[in-house]
Amino acid sequence: MTTALYAAVCLIWGSTWLVIRLGMNGIPSFLSAGLRFTLAAGLSWRMTADGRKSVLMAGFLNFGAAYALVYWSEMRVASGLVASLYALEPLTIALLTAFVTRTERLTRGKAAGVAIGVAGTLLVCWPESGVAGADAWGLTAALASMLLASVNLVAQSLWSRRDDARVLNAW
Repeated sequence: MTTALYAAVCLIWGSTWLVIRLGMNGIPSFLSAGLRFTLAAGLSWRMTADGRKSVLMAGFLNFGAAYALVYWSEMRVASGLVASLYALEPLTIALLTAFVTRTERLTRGKAAGVAIGVAGTLLVCWPESGVAGADAWGLTAALASMLLASVNLVAQSLWSRRDDARVLNAW
């Protein structure tokens, strides 16, 4: 069962880059993002003060800035390249939690897992032409998006422990 759930998460999350690209056909990028999140919204429920802080952080950093940058970058560079840059997110999170928040240790096993994951994503998604011919602003936007999303995820792990993840996502 765990393997099937893991495969489902990989398939769903991994296809998001293609869905973003396809969703922008004939629809402005920010309208496409807004429609996506409106469809995913849930009911409002109560949460703790830390949960409210968490929701504000996620709203601003992830759903506001990071997704805006992803959608904008995909107008300028290939979605596979954006996905490849997002493959650095586990590395960024591991570094943030080990050296900034000091909430986790960066063990050899974690480092190896992150390295294998990054290498696998790069192998699957890296465009044949590499980054040499890619739009520098698009690449910068995609990288900045990944960094903002990483900071958001680390903040969520600190602030949202006592709240239901479904409630936080609904908000």
